[in-house]
Amino acid sequence: TGKASGAPDIVTLQLGVQVEAKTVATARSSAAQSQEAIIDAVKKAGVADKDIRTVQFNVDPQYDYRNNTPVLRGYRVTNVISVTVRKVDDASKVIDDAVSAGGNNVVVQSIAFSIEDPTKLREAAREEAMKDVRTRATQLARLSGVNLGGPISISEGSAVTPMTYLSAPRTGGVAEASTPIQPGELEITVSVSVLYEIN
Repeated sequence: TGKASGAPDIVTLQLGVQVEAKTVATARSSAAQSQEAIIDAVKKAGVADKDIRTVQFNVDPQYDYRNNTPVLRGYRVTNVISVTVRKVDDASKVIDDAVSAGGNNVVVQSIAFSIEDPTKLREAAREEAMKDVRTRATQLARLSGVNLGGPISISEGSAVTPMTYLSAPRTGGVAEASTPIQPGELEITVSVSVLYEIN
């Protein structure tokens, strides 16, 4: 196994609205207005059209229960977009602007960090993994009293894992504070399995 870590350069946010009203039409219209305001806000914050995509739209009836009997309360409309922010430092502003634009209807479902081109990190992890497997195989061969030959087969698997860091809370008034975003680092792990010839 080999590992390499690096700072993420892309942030993906899932931002949306959730509105409940007596009728579907009212809930849908209110949700549409709030979502349009959010989309306009993230565009003004520098997000390109191609990096904004609708990922969820639901209309769900909402019930209250009285004496174990469901009574229709209204309808809930949920509309969520995926927003790709290509400058990590801009993520805080995008979130704050979206929340301000959408008001009390806003929902922030998730935030995810990634590396646009992890090729170099994956190569470094792969090199470390191959050194690791060769060292282990050489020791096993020596302990077994055999000579290690060349590899017969090689297989590989990889994964990306976030490395979480805790940050100190910011000070200052609530109205002045922006949303703190800590990208930390992402760790790429490459695992190789090598079958060696022995003689």
